[in-house]
Amino acid sequence: MAEENFMRVANPGQQRKTIYTEAMEIFERAADAMSLDRRVRLELEEPDYEHIFYVTTKLKDRLVPVAADAARNFADLAVTKVRDAHGLERLADGKIILNGKALLGSDVSIRSGHLRLDDGQVYQLVPGDIQRFKAYRVQHNQARGPYKGGIRYHREVSLDLFKALAAEMTWKTAIADVPFGGGKGGIQLDPRQYGKEELQAISLRFMYKLKSMVGPNIDIPAPDIGTNSEIMALYLRQFSDGERERHNQRGVITGKDVRIGGSEGRTKATGQGVAYTIEDYYADRGERGERRRRHHLQPRRHRCR
Repeated sequence: MAEENFMRVANPGQQRKTIYTEAMEIFERAADAMSLDRRVRLELEEPDYEHIFYVTTKLKDRLVPVAADAARNFADLAVTKVRDAHGLERLADGKIILNGKALLGSDVSIRSGHLRLDDGQVYQLVPGDIQRFKAYRVQHNQARGPYKGGIRYHREVSLDLFKALAAEMTWKTAIADVPFGGGKGGIQLDPRQYGKEELQAISLRFMYKLKSMVGPNIDIPAPDIGTNSEIMALYLRQFSDGERERHNQRGVITGKDVRIGGSEGRTKATGQGVAYTIEDYYADRGERGERRRRHHLQPRRHRCR
């Protein structure tokens, strides 16, 4: 009986709601409103391709803050005087990465793998280990052109989320009437918990795995949450490495620095679009520009208090 239940297929009518199914409910209502052809509807209900793969890298040694209770055991531990302060990279979670030979030539006092820095905090030295990260690339539709969409580094990403965002890119590029389709992807990690060199290694490995799936006329990634022009430059470097005509490959990535083929104004484009939307909103209400600007800036002052 247990085996029979295990093999039983779930009732399609009892489908669990997800981010993607909720997004598709909106799509279905829009499709009904425009009497969208059933074949086209079926083509758009699911992405063309869903890629899931893994990226591994060797992390650096870390200094992990010790709780106050445990730190009392090291009350007489002398302060370690680090000669090269640039070798210590502080992270958002309070940990410190040891870059290169950070402690070489320093006056180090260490006991049972613990040391005290000049900030008075006791840290435990944790050796770096190899870590695996789950990565995604969803290619939703390319009827109007190459797949197009950002790469997100965030700890709460999932296949369903990227399916919804990739579909959204298909709608946005169609509404804006630009010759692209929709795609989205990224890595399940919090970039604030990793050092600059670690993120470089992760990003290069990610593009190494992604290279066969993207290209200027296939799929064009871009920055998203947790990524920026520096990460895009690493992608371009990895994608074009070993290619005979490297400069012809610049179109594989957008959002990179203008010095390597990026577009002017890309950095502020999203925020500028929000500003234009707000201006048009108040213009439709017939309100003056000065009042619109004061109203728009008010939330920013609240956040800064």
